[in-house]
Amino acid sequence: MKKIILLSAIVVSLLVPVVIVRAESPEVTKTLPNVKNSIRNGAPKIEKNPVDPTAAANLKEKIQEKIKSLIGTHAAIRNGKLTTIDGTKLTIEGDGKTYSVLTGTFTKCTTQFRRRYWGKSSLAEFTVGDMLSIAGRWQDNAKTTIEACVVRDSSIQKMNGTFVGEIVSFTDTGFVMTTLSDKRANQTVTLSTTTKLVNRKMASLTKNDMKVGHRIRVKGLWNRTDNTITEVTQVKDFTLPIEPKPTGAQPTATPVMSPAPTATP
Repeated sequence: MKKIILLSAIVVSLLVPVVIVRAESPEVTKTLPNVKNSIRNGAPKIEKNPVDPTAAANLKEKIQEKIKSLIGTHAAIRNGKLTTIDGTKLTIEGDGKTYSVLTGTFTKCTTQFRRRYWGKSSLAEFTVGDMLSIAGRWQDNAKTTIEACVVRDSSIQKMNGTFVGEIVSFTDTGFVMTTLSDKRANQTVTLSTTTKLVNRKMASLTKNDMKVGHRIRVKGLWNRTDNTITEVTQVKDFTLPIEPKPTGAQPTATPVMSPAPTATP
């Protein structure tokens, strides 16, 4: 009985503060908005500096001028006809105008020369009448002189490739060969002192070892316009060495007669 009374007293002592807090909670709730308002009213106000319309307009104008200057210096000409070659200076005609194209090393770039298929080229390969595309920067306000960063000669239709076919005939500097493509004409192959001639087993051979009708593979620089293959690095003759043909009488199979079966009574 004493234990029950003791437990009841403990429970009552714990519940009394809760009742007090609940009784005071409406007042606390009423005071919270006042506290918030006092904090707001007492907090320092941050004032934004007003934007100067004149300064903003000037900044906008400077940005636009910078963009125009960057765009205006870029030069690009497509399919211009090469009319003269004067050292490192080219003259081309396009869109009814004449342009001077400077090549060499400039502040922004060094001129790169490319063929139609983007292989590396040089001015030595260029010929008057070739069609050029130029990318670079204008050197003058009249936009007639260009510092060229890339010059692409689409008339030089050369590319490194591998060709398989048969020897049709021989020339003083090489031979003429067919190709696997029916749409491609015969190709004239020019050999050099650095060209490696090998058979299918990669053994060395000479031009005199190859014959008309031999099946070959050529690696070199193909000129699509002239149907020529130059700068040949390797010619492989798949016909050599010739497999020896068997000689002498060939053994023939002798049929063996088996005895006829006999009937048993």
